[in-house]
Amino acid sequence: MISKGFLLIVNIVEKFCSNPSAGVEPVLATEEGGHYLEPAL
Repeated sequence: MISKGFLLIVNIVEKFCSNPSAGVEPVLATEEGGHYLEPAL
């Protein structure tokens, strides 16, 4: 069984690869819903 933590990391990596200009730090995801929280620019 794949852990939630691993899936969370995969989601962050996929998000980063799809939008590398955003950088790594702004890419945050909730464990439950997996919704990404983008900082206000």
